[in-house]
Amino acid sequence: MKILSIETSCDETAISIVEAQGEASGANFNVLANITLSQAKLHAEYGGVFPNLAKREHSKNLVPVLKQALENADMLKIAPQGRTFSRRSAPPQGPTFPAILTTLEREPQMLAQFLELIPTIEKPEIDVIGVTNGPGLEPALWVGVNFAKALSLVWNIPVIPINHMEGHIFAALLQKIKDGKIKIGS
Repeated sequence: MKILSIETSCDETAISIVEAQGEASGANFNVLANITLSQAKLHAEYGGVFPNLAKREHSKNLVPVLKQALENADMLKIAPQGRTFSRRSAPPQGPTFPAILTTLEREPQMLAQFLELIPTIEKPEIDVIGVTNGPGLEPALWVGVNFAKALSLVWNIPVIPINHMEGHIFAALLQKIKDGKIKIGS
């Protein structure tokens, strides 16, 4: 199973692509891509994270970070020419253009980037999208959640909400094997 993970709970925009194999109790994970953009320098002048600035930066960064993650995982494939989204047609996998517009309407810059990139690439071999749904800064979280929903509409794959703190706990249980491969330790 290949999982695309999106993290926007605070001041870092992150996307990873992980391949999971085996049963849950002894699963092995291979990190195919892991891209993180920090906003720490932007927020330093405020003495802490400014939520609306974090939201704006996530909106600006998610599509380029996705593209880089897909490239790093060798999953970025150019689609046949002529495939486009329009107000009259639906993307190849069934969602309507208005549904994508509604999902991303509060993030016009991200919507423009999304509509520029997504129609030009083939659906990657991703089985599920995991996205941080809390805890975190609500404006920042919603950018990631809506981005995941839009990808889910286009690629026709499920979105799984992920608790940020549970992710930290789970990460403590992982053991690195070698070359980006990870397993659940005991």
